[in-house]
Amino acid sequence: MDQGMREEGGERENSDMDQGMREEGGERENSDMDQGMREEGGERENSDMDQGMREEGGERENSDMDQGMREEGGERENSDMDQGMREEGGERENSDMDQGMREEGGERENSDMDQGMREEGGERENSEMDQGMREEGGERETSDMDQRRREEGGERETSDMDQGMREEGGERGNSEMDQGKREEGGERKHLYGSGKE
Repeated sequence: MDQGMREEGGERENSDMDQGMREEGGERENSDMDQGMREEGGERENSDMDQGMREEGGERENSDMDQGMREEGGERENSDMDQGMREEGGERENSDMDQGMREEGGERENSDMDQGMREEGGERENSEMDQGMREEGGERETSDMDQRRREEGGERETSDMDQGMREEGGERGNSEMDQGKREEGGERKHLYGSGKE
């Protein structure tokens, strides 16, 4: 799900959900359902669901669901669902669902769902910030990147990247990249929106 992505350098592989992709140079493999993506060169691997991302240099791997991210240098790995993030230097790993985050230096690991956070230095680990999540019952563990999630019952574990999901009953495990999904009952496990495991 890449929308309006623009890359001026590098190579991109294993991107899923490409629509209306435009490539002027470089190499791209296994891209599915990208919207309006434009690549001019360089290397990119395992990026899923990038929106409006612009990379001018460096290397990026395993980035999922980046929106409006701009990187001017350095290296970034395993970033999930970054919105409007701007990095000018340093290294960032395992960041999930960052919105409008700006880092000018330092290192950040395992941050989930940070909005408008600005770090100019230092280190941040294991921060989770769920937006608009509402649970009326049950138990929830290690959920990352949930927006407007509403649960009225049951149990949910290790769900990643759910937007507007509503569950009224049952159990769901290991679901990744669900948008606007509604479940009223039953059990669903190991659902991967990107088709990857």
